[in-house]
Amino acid sequence: FGSNGMPSGHATTSVGTLLYATLEIWIDRPEIGLKRKAATFLTALFLLAPVPKSRTYLNDHTTAQVAAGSGEGIVVALLWFAFLYKFARSRLDRWIEKFDCLFGRIGFRNTYRNGVRFCPEWSPLCGGGGGG
Repeated sequence: FGSNGMPSGHATTSVGTLLYATLEIWIDRPEIGLKRKAATFLTALFLLAPVPKSRTYLNDHTTAQVAAGSGEGIVVALLWFAFLYKFARSRLDRWIEKFDCLFGRIGFRNTYRNGVRFCPEWSPLCGGGGGG
């Protein structure tokens, strides 16, 4: 039984991604309907929840390593969501204008305009074609 280190990076990533996606979907996206939120959450849960258990099942990590990785994922996801939700969102317009030469070239867009979620006409979330 060879352990791959402390904490489990797979557990950190899967648990953190699941928590962040849940917060983003349920708290920060009021325009998305309940059915779509539930379907997205259940899909993410189905894909990501088994990862920590698989690390111990495959004898890649101990339970303590997976628990530490899961805890780290939770902390990082909460901090990242709080940073984006409370700090970055209100400053995105200024950052995008300041670095338009860079962001414009890679297609970065601020989907929050004046505190209201902006949805471009091409987005499937707005009823746009999305695929041509």
